[in-house]
Amino acid sequence: MPGHVQPAKGFLLKRQFLAALCLVATATACSSGSDVNKAAITTKATNGSLASTTGPLIGGGSTTAPASAGIDPAMKPFCDAIDASSVTSTVKLGDPAASLADKDAEAKQLLDAYDAIPAKAPAEIRAEVQLVVDFEHKLIDLLRPVNYDNTKLLPTSPDGLKLEALRKELTPTQTKVSAYITAKCTPPTPATTTPNTTPTSIVPAKLAFGESPCPAPSGTDTPVLTFKSPPQLCISLKAKYTATFDTTEGTIVVELDPMRSPVGTNNFVFLVRNHYYDNTDIFRTDPGIDIIQGGSPHTQSPSDPGPGYTFADDTLGFKYQAGDLVYGNEDQPNTSGAMFFFATGPKVSVLNDKGIYITFGHTTKGLDVLQKIIALNSGDGPVGGKPSRSVTVKTVTVEESIG
Repeated sequence: MPGHVQPAKGFLLKRQFLAALCLVATATACSSGSDVNKAAITTKATNGSLASTTGPLIGGGSTTAPASAGIDPAMKPFCDAIDASSVTSTVKLGDPAASLADKDAEAKQLLDAYDAIPAKAPAEIRAEVQLVVDFEHKLIDLLRPVNYDNTKLLPTSPDGLKLEALRKELTPTQTKVSAYITAKCTPPTPATTTPNTTPTSIVPAKLAFGESPCPAPSGTDTPVLTFKSPPQLCISLKAKYTATFDTTEGTIVVELDPMRSPVGTNNFVFLVRNHYYDNTDIFRTDPGIDIIQGGSPHTQSPSDPGPGYTFADDTLGFKYQAGDLVYGNEDQPNTSGAMFFFATGPKVSVLNDKGIYITFGHTTKGLDVLQKIIALNSGDGPVGGKPSRSVTVKTVTVEESIG
């Protein structure tokens, strides 16, 4: 998990159903040594719900329409059923203040959506899909006694050990189902290789910007945290953008990369100018893959609902190195939103085989600060640990220069 995914409103192709195994919201379900755990970056791990390295196992609340256009008509009922599960609200499940009755109601709605999937699955994968759905039911049964808060399900408790055993048993099946859904339910994306980019870069023929209006370059008067869609084009693709993170551990300066990731850079500048990242925590430090993670203003945690949207990838094929600034996602294309991580060392290269986490900047000053933060890792907290003391991003600012 360095996706995401995470998020509750507006994920494109949010296939949290297929994400059902490695619970990133807690080390209970994913040991820090897990290969799956080390290879995933999440934007959302719903507190107390199914949450995986690829995103929420339960969780999403996406408000975007299903994205099954262009898929084989024979597969459409199955893919639509997957999408239907993705738009099921799980806001209450991730809200510590919500009543148990409200959480029970959401859990039932979610499981009802999951239960509809196997009947729509092709015969060649139906049995495996049913096993994943059965796992979802078992997980709900384990989480309800702790108010759906999986952080309270201790790894050494009987239920924690049971959950870990279930996860290990189902991992091969989930991997098969995940690959099947990705292959059958992901619409083809016309793409052309553009000159003067990294050879592995794949850029869509038409960049996908949204409709949210651009804030003034000087920024909004007060923070804005929720939007109806990704932003319009708010940057000049010919300009240089430098982001400065003022944190409680020191200053980090990042040169953004609009040439490699115009949509990703535009999204970040838009959010910064809306003061989205001000006074947010670095909530994850994971020395197992050399990343620190933040960008969650609503909850200061992996369960953050995100900005209300995700945006379409503009580039793929990334290789990661220390100092990179990268979006988290749900381990699927087109699921980045706002949550980010910094790469702090060489172990981040374990993510190279995926290459789908959008790098949109590189640290030019403050790598020592990043390494200082990851050194604070306590071993407690979601996936890999959290800082032993509060680390806050006080402000993020962006400077634009032309020429």
